Amino acid sequence: MYKKNDNSRTRNALLPLIGYLILNLADQLFSFACPILFYEVTKTALASSTFTAIDFLPTTIFGFFIGVFLDKFSRRILIFFALIIQSIFALLIPISVFHNIPLINIYILTFIMSTAELVSTTGIEIIVPSISGKENLTKITGIMGFINSVLRMIGPGIAGLVLANFGYKLGFLTASVLFLSVGLIIIIMPNQYLENKKIEKNTKSKVTYFDSLKSGFYYVFKDKILRPITFSFLFANLGFGLVVPVLIYTLKSDFLASDNMIGLFFSFAAVGALITNLGYIKFCKKISLGIQLIATGIVILLGFLTMLFTSNIYIFAIAYLFVSCGSVWAQSNFYYVNQARTSDNYRGRVTTTTKTMSRIFGPVMAVAGGFFTDYVGIKSIFALACVFMVLSIGCTVGSGLCKINKVEEKNY
Repeated sequence: MYKKNDNSRTRNALLPLIGYLILNLADQLFSFACPILFYEVTKTALASSTFTAIDFLPTTIFGFFIGVFLDKFSRRILIFFALIIQSIFALLIPISVFHNIPLINIYILTFIMSTAELVSTTGIEIIVPSISGKENLTKITGIMGFINSVLRMIGPGIAGLVLANFGYKLGFLTASVLFLSVGLIIIIMPNQYLENKKIEKNTKSKVTYFDSLKSGFYYVFKDKILRPITFSFLFANLGFGLVVPVLIYTLKSDFLASDNMIGLFFSFAAVGALITNLGYIKFCKKISLGIQLIATGIVILLGFLTMLFTSNIYIFAIAYLFVSCGSVWAQSNFYYVNQARTSDNYRGRVTTTTKTMSRIFGPVMAVAGGFFTDYVGIKSIFALACVFMVLSIGCTVGSGLCKINKVEEKNY
């Protein structure tokens, strides 16, 4: 049945994949420009990393709930209005910075926009695999990873060139238009792309919102693969939560890098990520999942260790290349495992539950990263990141994930 429809289902996924591509490009432009703008205004790592913390905060607060909404209500309406908010606030936030509005007000605007981003991104992420079907899941996962890698490669470079040659205003305006265009794609998308299967509706007793929320937790915690991989990624993301928010500050203050140089730094890492993603598409089914998880963890750990001990920007860039490559492969596995182990009527709840649990301490770590950078030194950040990666690898080994050869897929 699936084999006959493989090609048609892949074609059906093309429209939301285009939306996913444009959405990620807009996010790349906005996410690159904002921390630099905050640094130029405040000249402190703490203010810049607090912006990143606020950006993470909606996932911590609302992450568990967004999936229930996406499973129970109209995905089209939720995603569309989220994108409209992103389009408006992509202009409103920089305007507020330029007019010296108090930082607390800007942080509130950032929080609202990040909440909208959580809805739109999660919504599109659960639409695509629902359309493609389980037979194409690995292929679609690879394509989505490929999109991410390409945009990580060209996004910072484009953003750096735009900021250097045309200023911040054009960069933020471009991001706003891109968010709006994704909203238009959602509007024209056929109904069958956005329908959710409401299996719970036929049960005799009324299913409450809290019951739906609990079902997502139970689904994750009773699954022998979802549970340990979520905790493994939680430890890894604690390290990333420390490092990523202060990278631009480090490049600006310690290495005196220009906007163009920063763009090239991230583009260089993204080239490696792109090649890594192509390798994932070709070899992921030929290598056991356990070996992949251990190998990517070790590669990331080696990258953090090198960033800890080097003072050369070129070696620093190569080290971050290792971190980026390992992260891309690991994230592709995490996304694939989540989708493969989840039936469609639970997809929203399980996706947001695992994503939120793995990133729940992101805001705290981002602020901590800025604090440690300002008052202890950047080296402490990379040392702590190494510790968290050791814990992540230990979780993979201790839980037995390292022994898993292949993921058993749940029926759609």
